[in-house]
Amino acid sequence: MRLELIALLIAVAVVAVTAPAPASSSASSLTDEVQRAATSYHEHPARIDAVRAALDAKLAAGEDVPHLIAAARASFLWGQVRATTAADKLAAFERGRELADKARALAPRDPGAHFWFAVNSGKWAEARGAWRALTTLRMLRQEVELALELDPAYIDGYAFLGTMYRRLPWLLGGDLAKAEAMYRKGLELDPTYTNLRLGLAKVLLATNRREEARKELERVVAEPSPRNRAEWTLEQAPEAKKLLETER
Repeated sequence: MRLELIALLIAVAVVAVTAPAPASSSASSLTDEVQRAATSYHEHPARIDAVRAALDAKLAAGEDVPHLIAAARASFLWGQVRATTAADKLAAFERGRELADKARALAPRDPGAHFWFAVNSGKWAEARGAWRALTTLRMLRQEVELALELDPAYIDGYAFLGTMYRRLPWLLGGDLAKAEAMYRKGLELDPTYTNLRLGLAKVLLATNRREEARKELERVVAEPSPRNRAEWTLEQAPEAKKLLETER
């Protein structure tokens, strides 16, 4: 089975913030800066490098759960956006996986620890080979389900599971009805989450509800305040436009 399955499965959006700000060494600024980097890398790609380095320095001086989770997210982001070789990507996802695993051990009821462990583990497994990635599917789903059990408002979990159910074949747990339910639940929490809306549109297309799908795609393109501006600019708006063109 093609590795693209897992790559698309991990296509989740991170929490959005408003405007970018310079990196800082303070606790609140560092954790917030990861969010800023995740939503502004289309304009400020080097911000990812800066916050990743700052978090590494912070953890070298002493580890705590918020910074472990922030560093796991930053490592994932660096692997996705900044790494240029397969070896660098693998190392980034492995590092993110290890950091999130430490956070899980220290705070087993923290949803972010479980979520970022799943995200990094999926990409790490993908980078090591398709058969390894496929053997992790159950674990990935369980980790994200646990994150949502711990915090039903952890919106990224709905994007992750929705994409998993939409992309996987039936024999491996794929289910378009479950995918739609995940996407709709997430959109109830945040209608500006365009990754969720694009996923919902794809489910509607796959189930031959084309007029509904077109409306969702138009909303993606017209969204004035997307939750993740970088992903919307580089990925979601262009894809939605392309799908709309094919539906005319």
